[in-house]
Amino acid sequence: MYEGLTGSYLALLALLSVIPSGAARGDHCSEKLEAPGKPDTQLAGVPVLKGAVLKVTEHLGAPTAVETFPDDNYPGSGERQYSWQRRFERVVVATMFAPPNAGVGPETPYSVELFEQEGLSNTSARRLATARGLILGATRSAVIAKYGPRFLEETIEGHPTLSYCWSNDTWLSFEFTSDGLVKHIQLLGSVE
Repeated sequence: MYEGLTGSYLALLALLSVIPSGAARGDHCSEKLEAPGKPDTQLAGVPVLKGAVLKVTEHLGAPTAVETFPDDNYPGSGERQYSWQRRFERVVVATMFAPPNAGVGPETPYSVELFEQEGLSNTSARRLATARGLILGATRSAVIAKYGPRFLEETIEGHPTLSYCWSNDTWLSFEFTSDGLVKHIQLLGSVE
């Protein structure tokens, strides 16, 4: 099915598969959906702001795996995905990069995800938290208490999901287990 697709197209397909469908429906966060307060711009200590210098390895150590998806249309450009496997969770950071002479800045993270490892305890390390302190294993009521009652609620791949967005087009999504505990968190920065 994916024969003949370049790495950058496969990376785009992978990105689109994890973006909350509310984000995919429109380019920007609707005012009536906009979450209150300051936007979250980091997850697990990793920023998703344009121009943010990728210092992830200083914070999380050496990654367990790195995949690079070059953009054949723009030599020296592409996307990279870093993964860290932990005892109770997995951290994945997706970045974009361009050649140094392109004048667009350093490699920039645009997506950070935390995944609970199946069948393991819900005791995520505090440093692997949202900017407001939520970790894997948090309850739905804890999410709403921290981020407020304005969110997009959907079922994605059979799992209840709450997604928050801000005027800077940052999206923060929480996917829940059938018991109502957070099993996956994704922070997606603007990719414009």
